[in-house]
Amino acid sequence: MPLKLEFQQDGELLVVSVSGRAVLADMMEMIDRVAHEARARHLSRVLVDQTQIIEDFKFTDHFAIGEKAVSMFDAFTRAASVVQVSRRTGTSENVARRKGAALGVFTSRDEAVNWLRA
Repeated sequence: MPLKLEFQQDGELLVVSVSGRAVLADMMEMIDRVAHEARARHLSRVLVDQTQIIEDFKFTDHFAIGEKAVSMFDAFTRAASVVQVSRRTGTSENVARRKGAALGVFTSRDEAVNWLRA
């Protein structure tokens, strides 16, 4: 997997910084790894900083990412991702929320952290 993941704990949050070029399979693996780490650390709230990811996902890719995220919500109660303003589509967030998952996608890390801690 060409994506680099760095895990840190900030109080009750698992904070994941992700960088590199990504294809859909990389994102699916990343979601699995984040869920595994959250379970291992007994943390139920996750912040994934994706601002350093290079990708050119299409609508169907974002839809699939949202679906995959939903399947991992046994590992956490809230998850937030931070993306570049130009890459925010809302698709994965909408898919996940329609299926009952508390996933938020933000363009500001501070907003994401505030939402996770609310």
